[in-house]
Amino acid sequence: MVLQQRPFLHIKGLLGRAKSQLNKKDTIKGILSMCEALKLFLNSKLIGQERIEVDYLIAELVQIISTIPEIREYLPEGFKYVKGEEKRLLQDLVKMVKNILKEMEEGEELKARKEEEEKKKRLLDMLQRYLLNKDAMGSANAINKILKEYGGSAEVLADVAERFYQAKDYEQTIRFCKESLKKDPRNMQAFRILINAYRNLGRYEDAERCYKKTLKVFGEHGNIYFNLAKLYKEWGKIKEAKASISKALKLEPSNSLYQKFAQEIISVSNKG
Repeated sequence: MVLQQRPFLHIKGLLGRAKSQLNKKDTIKGILSMCEALKLFLNSKLIGQERIEVDYLIAELVQIISTIPEIREYLPEGFKYVKGEEKRLLQDLVKMVKNILKEMEEGEELKARKEEEEKKKRLLDMLQRYLLNKDAMGSANAINKILKEYGGSAEVLADVAERFYQAKDYEQTIRFCKESLKKDPRNMQAFRILINAYRNLGRYEDAERCYKKTLKVFGEHGNIYFNLAKLYKEWGKIKEAKASISKALKLEPSNSLYQKFAQEIISVSNKG
């Protein structure tokens, strides 16, 4: 008699714990306690009053779970307790818990990444303030802190270069862009900032070399030829500008921006 009561009491205790946890809004623990009870129930042979009592407790818990707004989206269609289908109920509950935990984990990872990005932005903003105030010591300390925190990745070095560019310190911009490209030769952000720094310094040959390098790294793209054409126009090399915009249009014939620029080049060429 005692041996027959042990599984019943254990199951009843687990279901009671599950109800208490669910009522305290500790949903995951409540469902897990219920799963534990169902596993034990499936390996037991309860009959009579014990079976009736356990059936009632399971049905009550299913009803409680069904009314929890936070997990409603995870409930399988037609979620209910049917006597004799305890295995299916257990499978549904396990799947629910896995989906909830997965989403929670993804949410935590997203939150952590967001917090990390905000922290990095604060450090970069601090660097920019020092740069704008011509505070060399403060700038150096800020850079050291950024590199210590983020290990000097290509992305971070490009971010630092961007701050120097905003402060119009183009020589340091070039330095950090080159360091970024050593780490990642395909870092488009570093290429973009580097080219703009060269243009602001009037170093058109260096900017031209960068554009040609991007063509080798990324392949022929209309946008690269378009920007190269704009560089040539700024440089006063109209013939080269015309050739570059022609290549851009060959790749993207319907691009209205390229068409408009081509007309401008033709107009300038005719005036010349």
